[in-house]
Amino acid sequence: MGMSAQSATGFSTVVIGDLDDASRLAMIGAMLVGGSVGSTAGGFKLLRLLRLQQLVLARAAAPRHAVIDVRLGGRRVDDEDLWRAMLLMVTFALLVFLSWLAFVAHGYPALDALFEAVSATGTVGLSSGITRPDLEPLLNGHTMLQYIGRTRGYLCAAGGALPGYLVRQAIGGTMRAMFVGAGSLAVMTARRLLKRGHEVVMIDCDKARIDALAEELDCGFLHGDGSKPVLLREADPSKTDFLFCLTGNDQTNILASLAGHSLGYRRVVPKIDDPEFEHLCIELGLEDAIIPARTTGRYLADMFEGRDHMEIIALVKDAARVFFFVAHEEDGKPINELDLPQDSRVMFLYRDEKFMLSEPESTFKRGDEVMTITHSRNIEKLHQRWSA
Repeated sequence: MGMSAQSATGFSTVVIGDLDDASRLAMIGAMLVGGSVGSTAGGFKLLRLLRLQQLVLARAAAPRHAVIDVRLGGRRVDDEDLWRAMLLMVTFALLVFLSWLAFVAHGYPALDALFEAVSATGTVGLSSGITRPDLEPLLNGHTMLQYIGRTRGYLCAAGGALPGYLVRQAIGGTMRAMFVGAGSLAVMTARRLLKRGHEVVMIDCDKARIDALAEELDCGFLHGDGSKPVLLREADPSKTDFLFCLTGNDQTNILASLAGHSLGYRRVVPKIDDPEFEHLCIELGLEDAIIPARTTGRYLADMFEGRDHMEIIALVKDAARVFFFVAHEEDGKPINELDLPQDSRVMFLYRDEKFMLSEPESTFKRGDEVMTITHSRNIEKLHQRWSA
């Protein structure tokens, strides 16, 4: 009977209702797990359970600061695989729970109701005796669970086509940040991310610095040159949501960012101290480059003059977004001929570090730093146009 339950064969040689509670619970567990991926058996599949089990065991056995590398059959198991497996199992369990509630609400015994709900969702075909021709009309809808289970409709509900980071966000999962450089800015940011429950890995050339930080930060550490592709590859781009390049050297940060881009890191943020490198970063596709010294300088100058630097940020609400780009040679035309997406406006620009309000007839020049306000749906299109 256990084999019949796990393989969704539906073959029975005994009356399920005559079995004791322990036997029925064992069969419920077998129906929940199901068969192997690729089989016609229901459940959330053995492989997904093994993936999650291996991750839990690896984390329990590893040192506190270890970077976990989960493998199954010699293949690296990415975080996206693990999160999708977890979300699918949660969605499957939710369908079972809702069906079970309906049966219990109609007065059926809790264990029999659970057996019926799991069997239907897992498309097993076994029954504890509840399913019958004269079943209450409302409860007959539980047969729809068999259709959902057979067509794997819950895979769509579980975000099977979503990127991994969206899946993690959907269920409140942690994200992973990689830091090249363990300076004060990196450490301060890492502390905040760790406090919010995210995973952090730091790369630094200074072994003594790593040893000191390991005593106070509960994160992973790698010793070496973070601008070298071999080390960045070892840090696993497929598992990482952000790569922050925050060493004290602009050229190292730019090289590390370019290497990260080529290795497939989803988002790369280089820090530069010399504003002369800003245009180079944008032309290289490193549009998320930050210049902390300039940002701090503007903040302090505004504070000195009694200005509220947060005013413009507070005004950007709902679907409004701010987009910044550097004008190319082909952008040398009046603003009203720029063919911006709908619901987009140029607010102002900087030319040779001088602030200029934009007018419809204003003509861009190569190197102008342009600030626009736009709808959130346009951000990707604008990035493709000016970040290439």
